[in-house]
Amino acid sequence: MMKASTNASDEQFDAIVAAMQQLLREHQRWLLLIGTGPSIAISHDMGMAALRTHLLADPSLSSLDGWDAIADKLNTAVDLEQALTGITPTAGIIAAISQSTGNFIAERDLSHRDAMLQDPASHWPCTNLLRQLVNRLPRNAPRQAIVTPNYDMFIEYACSAMGIRYTTGYVGGVLRQSDWNSSRDGLFRSEQITDRGRRKSLRVPVSAVELMKVHGSINLFRTPAGTFVESDVWVADAPTGYERVLAPPGDAKNAVVANHRDWFSEADPALQSASAFLVIGYGFNDPHIHSIVERRAATGAPVIVLTRDPTDKLDALTAIAEHVWVLTADCDSGGTLDPDKTRIVNQGYADPLSINKKLWSADVFTSQIIGG
Repeated sequence: MMKASTNASDEQFDAIVAAMQQLLREHQRWLLLIGTGPSIAISHDMGMAALRTHLLADPSLSSLDGWDAIADKLNTAVDLEQALTGITPTAGIIAAISQSTGNFIAERDLSHRDAMLQDPASHWPCTNLLRQLVNRLPRNAPRQAIVTPNYDMFIEYACSAMGIRYTTGYVGGVLRQSDWNSSRDGLFRSEQITDRGRRKSLRVPVSAVELMKVHGSINLFRTPAGTFVESDVWVADAPTGYERVLAPPGDAKNAVVANHRDWFSEADPALQSASAFLVIGYGFNDPHIHSIVERRAATGAPVIVLTRDPTDKLDALTAIAEHVWVLTADCDSGGTLDPDKTRIVNQGYADPLSINKKLWSADVFTSQIIGG
């Protein structure tokens, strides 16, 4: 059971800010692990509760053999991830859930796309955080790693709106194929220098985001030939025979991920070598990612978690080391979660501390802790 919080004194709050600012100064490169939290901040329709309602109402699922048992769990479980855990759906049901999920997310993604591209900071809470992290990247290796299980394209929209180069590992034009080496080769510019009176051209890396979407994406499709392409023009409606590729919530995602180990081919090395983690709106429902972050924290990598909902699982992370911080929304005196309060958990304090600031939200954290 989670401990209740006590109000932080001004001195304690100042010490917390100083400690996190010191971590950010000491580590130039932070791996960003982004869950659904920032997407839900744009619209609650992007969350698991809305997806559960959609799946229950989808007639293409209700007609499938074996769906009734899953629907019963969806109606009684606490959340969608729990409802789809502990069951063994058929390959047909997994495929149908994946397509229904992809279509649902794609429709909502497109309804927010133009607003995101025109003014991301007013919609997506990670906008200024991402800008600050990219701006402080070391010049000799200016790559910002982002690992996300999200299917939507809000990260891509934010990068595009801010003029930040990014790659998902796919190269080409309207139809792109997976090739991380080639995609990285394109993230350089030519710089002219004078050396001993002679003009030379240097190949200099540009600041860029390397985005690893480990559960697929609404713009990733399997072709009738069995190959995979990334195409933004098919997000709303792909041609017949082209199936959207993503891993649905719950145990079903394990079967899909097992057939797409390339999704983790870049994410695993990035996670295992990360020197610091900023975790945004992510509840650690993927045991594989959870175990890597725990191991890295145990060997000295600082971890700062910013997410709305407090859980025992998140609190347990702070037992690993003093450089692990968990910031979530806190409850008011009546026990109701209050998004304007922040619950701070860290080894350095016997009990969670509470402050009257929305510091758990990435935009407020950026302005209060990082600046900008």
